Amino acid sequence: MLVNNYTPTYITDWQESVLDKDLTAPPGSPTKGDRYIVGVVATGDWSGEDNNITEFNGNVWRFTTANEGMITWVEDENKYYIFDGSSWNVFGASLDHSKLTKLDYASAGHTGFLEDTIDKIKELEVRVNDLEKTINDKRIKERIT
Repeated sequence: MLVNNYTPTYITDWQESVLDKDLTAPPGSPTKGDRYIVGVVATGDWSGEDNNITEFNGNVWRFTTANEGMITWVEDENKYYIFDGSSWNVFGASLDHSKLTKLDYASAGHTGFLEDTIDKIKELEVRVNDLEKTINDKRIKERIT
């Protein structure tokens, strides 16, 4: 199979989805349009293209060089991945929750935030119920008098 290095006239950080990100050699019977992230230490037609995105055009594999910030959906894992300049990582997995200090949820992470939000919703629910009771009591008194 021939290999053709392809550099598009523009590169966008959001990429079309890929089928897999762990293959180190082309699949045996690719279909036109099949896209992959080339696995590390690639061989055969993909040799030297580690971490790049490749697409089969029906005759040859075309490669798009991965750049920092690229994001793509990996279909066999049902997850978004982002390229950090040297490797592909699950999108969002590298968030540093310690930066949430101003929200005071750094130690509890998202769980603390959700628990606090649920508590506030419950407080509002109690207030609404109290208000409804007050309104109903007032209406009953108005009907009696």
